[in-house]
Amino acid sequence: ESAAGTATRIVEAADKSSEVSTRGRQAVTAAHDIMLKIREDSQDISDKSSDLLTSVEEVGSIICSVNAIADQCKILAVNASIEAAKAGEYGAGFAVVAQEVKELAEQSKEATVQITGALNSIRIAIENVVVTAGAGAKRTEEGVTMIANSGAIVNDLGEAIRENSEGANIIASNIKQQTVGLKQIGTAIGQIKTVAEENKGISQSIEQIANRMDRGMNELLGFTDKWRVPK
Repeated sequence: ESAAGTATRIVEAADKSSEVSTRGRQAVTAAHDIMLKIREDSQDISDKSSDLLTSVEEVGSIICSVNAIADQCKILAVNASIEAAKAGEYGAGFAVVAQEVKELAEQSKEATVQITGALNSIRIAIENVVVTAGAGAKRTEEGVTMIANSGAIVNDLGEAIRENSEGANIIASNIKQQTVGLKQIGTAIGQIKTVAEENKGISQSIEQIANRMDRGMNELLGFTDKWRVPK
């Protein structure tokens, strides 16, 4: 009965372990799905950052063109100022326009320099994002692999726990059957003990009868010897 109680507790523990294993598999599956989503997001960030970097490079090319145009406008403005000076008072108005064009070209050049600096900062930041996203994607891939391996281990563990649970149930069932058999044996032994006690009483009665018969025979022999006629 003690063994049966222990087997029952083992079965209960195995059932709890099986339940925990099931929850573990569910958690591993959920973590695996999350890691896959993170990997997709990291790849999406990397792709979009690459596209943005390409756009920045295109803007940089446009800025270079604008800068070149500004330099040309500045040169043309200087040449126009020279020609206006040669024209005297007739070129005075044209000289003012040339000066304005020169100042505008200088402002354009300064703006392109500032924009170029900002684009360089943006490009560096985007490159860092690309590198970080790539590293994140790699680590995520490693995480996916690790979780997949963990899932396989948890599945193997769950299978082992299930087999142990089945074995524990079989053991518990066998012990219950043995308990019933032992109780039957105990009952049979009790019956044998009762019969043995009864046989003991009968044996004692037979012994007493035998003793009385023996005494009777001895008395009979003594009586015969007393009345025997000598030859």
